[in-house]
Amino acid sequence: MVLCSADASPDSQRSQPDRAEHFFPGGHWVGAVRNASHELGVRFVILTTGYGLVNPDEVLEKYDKHIDQYRAYVTEKWRKTVPLLLGKGQYDLMLFYAGGCPRDKYLEVLKPILRSIGIALITFGQPNMCDVGKVRRVATMLINGTSLDKLRTILRYPAKLEYYSASYKKQRRLTPRAADSRYALEKLAGLARKGSGKRPGLPRPARAADAGRWALRLRLTHCNTASNILLCPQCYESDRIDSTSTAMT
Repeated sequence: MVLCSADASPDSQRSQPDRAEHFFPGGHWVGAVRNASHELGVRFVILTTGYGLVNPDEVLEKYDKHIDQYRAYVTEKWRKTVPLLLGKGQYDLMLFYAGGCPRDKYLEVLKPILRSIGIALITFGQPNMCDVGKVRRVATMLINGTSLDKLRTILRYPAKLEYYSASYKKQRRLTPRAADSRYALEKLAGLARKGSGKRPGLPRPARAADAGRWALRLRLTHCNTASNILLCPQCYESDRIDSTSTAMT
């Protein structure tokens, strides 16, 4: 897993060049995600509109590139830097916290990029800094194995908890009902096997391209609820699907 914070506006940036992890003194959520990563030993990155995805030790200078005015520029930067820094197969999940930034607009650009490199996305909170104090606890629960239901119980705004799988072509926002349904999550994963659970299983995709280059292969051997299946480390593994001879669609 990788922890990712959104950047902050020019008013929250330092006037002089500095390391990215200390460049946003007014963006307290950046520090919250950074501190959680240090305590848990998890990689930390920052998603910026000016430089793209950056490591915490990268030196930044003040910039002003709001995603509304520079959508094309931001998209191009993220398409280049996100795969470059995260690669393929290094991580299976990103925990993203947007702080005071327009989260939905960031997600519109970020989700398809992560999907292309096989990384699922989980996010929570809303402007400005709602549930920022829960970053470390959410990350800890994800590392130890948890469910979407359990994560919601610790959040002040549980409806803002969203999970996007990397394994399904058409990403869908998981509602509480969908998250609690074994059949719904199997359908989203696109890899359910016949006989996996009480409901009829879905057939395995005929072509690798139908499920994407990477997919979560469900192993229904430990948890009894579908929301646990996707988030419990004992019940899933990220397997590469050989699609060298099949073009992605």
